[in-house]
Amino acid sequence: MEIKELKIELIKKILTIDSVEIIESITSFVNDEIELDSGYNKNFINNEDEETQKGIETILKMVNEFK
Repeated sequence: MEIKELKIELIKKILTIDSVEIIESITSFVNDEIELDSGYNKNFINNEDEETQKGIETILKMVNEFK
């Protein structure tokens, strides 16, 4: 699946969640990932697309587990 398709799938899944606790959990996870990413070594920019895809796939798995 392309990154664009993964992003759309992720947004659709998140929009169907009706639990505040799950949304807060996802928010916490994303914030933690952003903090980790801020320390990311910029020498690996070439792998960004692959890393983005892996990150989105991880979030999709997490969303599915919470539902």
